[in-house]
Amino acid sequence: MDNILLIGILLGTLILFISDRLSADLVALLALVALLLFKFITPEEAVSGFSNSATITIGAMFILSAGLIHTGLVDQLAVLAAEKIKNAQYGLMLFIIVIAGGVSAFINNTAVVAVFLPVIIKISRERGLSPSKFLIPLSFAAILGGSVTLIGSSTNILVSAIAKDHGLAEFKMFEFAPVGMTLFVAGGLFLWLFAYRILPERASTGELTKSYNMKRYLTEITVTESSPLIGKTLMEKKIAETYDVNILEIIRGEEKIWRKLRSTAIEKDDLLLVRGSVQNIVKFTAGENLQSLGDAVLGDEDLQAEDVILAEAVIAPNSTLIGYTVKEINFRQRFSAFVLAVQSHGTTFRDKIGRIPLHFGDSLLLQGSSKAIQNLQNNQDFLMLEEVKLEKYRTNKALLAIGIIALVVLFSALELLPIMVAAIFGAVLMVVTGCINIKEAYANIDWMVIFLLAGLIPMGIALQKSGLVRSAADNLLILFGDLSPVFILSALYIGTVLLTSILSNTATAIVVAPIGISMALSLGVNPKPFLMAIMFGASTSLITPIGYQTNTLVYSPGRYKFIDYLKVGLPLNIMAWLIVTLLIPIFWPFH
Repeated sequence: MDNILLIGILLGTLILFISDRLSADLVALLALVALLLFKFITPEEAVSGFSNSATITIGAMFILSAGLIHTGLVDQLAVLAAEKIKNAQYGLMLFIIVIAGGVSAFINNTAVVAVFLPVIIKISRERGLSPSKFLIPLSFAAILGGSVTLIGSSTNILVSAIAKDHGLAEFKMFEFAPVGMTLFVAGGLFLWLFAYRILPERASTGELTKSYNMKRYLTEITVTESSPLIGKTLMEKKIAETYDVNILEIIRGEEKIWRKLRSTAIEKDDLLLVRGSVQNIVKFTAGENLQSLGDAVLGDEDLQAEDVILAEAVIAPNSTLIGYTVKEINFRQRFSAFVLAVQSHGTTFRDKIGRIPLHFGDSLLLQGSSKAIQNLQNNQDFLMLEEVKLEKYRTNKALLAIGIIALVVLFSALELLPIMVAAIFGAVLMVVTGCINIKEAYANIDWMVIFLLAGLIPMGIALQKSGLVRSAADNLLILFGDLSPVFILSALYIGTVLLTSILSNTATAIVVAPIGISMALSLGVNPKPFLMAIMFGASTSLITPIGYQTNTLVYSPGRYKFIDYLKVGLPLNIMAWLIVTLLIPIFWPFH
């Protein structure tokens, strides 16, 4: 009777996962509560998911990934690579596979896709291509790249922890790299040659530009003595193509240069009038070591003691500021905020920010203390006021962040520290060294994944204690026991892929991995090959948008349909099935 009730809880959990009526983490916690109420687990076992090595390691890996992203390393890598792309179609596809896939081997692949998504859309737009041709390959490349190392995917870490909980050895950092690299190379070659032809042109560049390219402001930027722009022309540096900003004018002392703008060599202390989105202006400033208006005032005493924030204000129809310039208003002294940039509808200005007369509907990008911005909230001169959330990269910490990741990989690969200890050590170093602050560390942990793991790991304990895992393994052996272990391994991979296609990869791994271990022990063979098949199956489900988080992430921006994933994902999964079936028994023999 107890086992029937437990099966009911398990089925109810799976149905809720598939229905997608509730968030996955909430479903997991509901299952946890049910297991506690019916006493399938003890209170200590109920909270064991939070202290499980997989949960802690994955949480630390989120912080490590954030450290690389907040130092601007991934973004700069994307910018530099984009400059080198020659062939629009195959060059961009190769960039996606090599760069996005390669980076995913060492940081969370969901974070990689989130960072590269607007980059791919931008490059597609510039080359007149549909982003829907490239976003599924971006997701798939990140998934395949994540299968190369232990830290490339949360599923890898989870299955390794399950193996440890069952008395088996944990996976090593590069233990499954031979199979993972084969999958990555073969899958990458398929994407490079065929994905562009298979995928439809569904997402127009215009629609996606509205989503990912915000208002274009006019601002002033000063060329510093250490800028790589000095002695180069805008044409040579390909500024517009690289950063998606427009240089309207160069102000050199009293001289204004705009007729031969692109062929004029940049000099130290030149003032550039730049138009672009806030994010692109920030990237341009950081990438070329320039000084924005905001950089010039950050050292002022009135801003040092308080949090400096950006806010967007729109001039109201009855504003007393209409018709006056920023300089005439004495904006900074009057409002204790600094005007960084101006967007004026329908007008292109070639003058300094302070000399532009303001009109109804103009948008001002303001910088000031949180108190000063708050004081502007009720000011009738402004129609609306909202904070602008903007990523400010710590580029001076980029090499340090790389070094910390390298240490984590080295300590784990040489088995000097367990992966959990190495990951915690690296996460703490990221915060202590200033690559990321403590608020950013908490903000970048995907708490849904943490609570999903914490809620489902006790489910695995309950299934194990009840004997249902052993019973499921025995029944499967009745059906397949006379067949070779290679056939069972192959069937486990297919079953895991199919189950992951309708559930989360985490839920599938927690349910299927213990069954695989039990089947191997009953057959008297090494459990490692079965675990590897299950791990690769849960990590490489490519046939639906819900099979993996990155697939879901690109679904809406690419305007995709379910069939699009099947067209590209099914051949890839068949290829992966053949590779896994052939190579796993070679690298991890059954006897």
